This record gives sequence, C-alpha cells and structure tokens, in this order.
Amino acid sequence: MDKAKEIFEATSTLIEWTLYSHLIGAGFFLAIILYNYYIIANEENFVRLAKSIQKNTPYFHALNFLMFYTGIVLITLLKIITFEMVLMIFASLYLMISEIKRWKRQRVIKSKEKQKQLEYKVWAKKHYLIQAFILILTYAVAKFI
Repeated sequence: MDKAKEIFEATSTLIEWTLYSHLIGAGFFLAIILYNYYIIANEENFVRLAKSIQKNTPYFHALNFLMFYTGIVLITLLKIITFEMVLMIFASLYLMISEIKRWKRQRVIKSKEKQKQLEYKVWAKKHYLIQAFILILTYAVAKFI
C-alpha cells in the first residue's frame, strides 16, 4: 500500500509542476505577444522593427512549444481529454501557424516599399491583438467554463 501512495504523491507533484509550468509559460507567452504589438505600434523604422520582431521569434515558438508540450503531458497524466484541452491544442496550433504566416508576409517587404510597410503594420497590429485575444479567451474558457 505504501508503494501505491508513493506513486500517487509523485504523480500529484508532477501534475502540479506541469500545471505551474504551463501557466507561467502562458503568462510569458502573452507578454511576448504584447511586446511584439508594442514594437509594431511604436517603431517607425521598418528595418529595426523587423529585426526586433525577429529576435523575439525563437522565444515565441519556444514558449508556444512549452505550453503545447506541458498541455500534452497533463492530458497524458490525467488520462482525460476535455473540450477545453482540445481548444488549447487548436489555439496553440493556430498561434504557431499564424506567426509563421506573419513572418512570411514580413520578409518579402523591402525597405523602400513604404506603402507595403504601412499596410503590414496595420495588419500586424490586428494580428497580435487577435493572438492575445485567442490566448486570453482560451484561458477564460478553461478557467470559467
């Protein structure tokens, strides 16, 4: 009986740490999204804007992967899958794919194409607001429903 209790306590601790990692990763992930929005909104020089966003891209994808991976670990440990968990998986995939599309859209704009730069900035602001909204909405659905 002591062995079963040990395993249960170890699993409970692992679930707690995985959940904490998941929530902390989500907080930092939202911070990266909002920081990217801040850069888009305030940087006038498009080359500096592109470089600043490019520096954040590995952190963006690493935190998204952390949330995705810890979510999958939680699903595995709990041995259940709910609507909220499926929603989180799709949200994570959407955020990854939309960021790749943003990067592809940004990289073809030349430094002399001022009109395309302005159009991109307007689009990118909406893009980051949508990403932040999806992340917050996913959290709200998981927390309150």
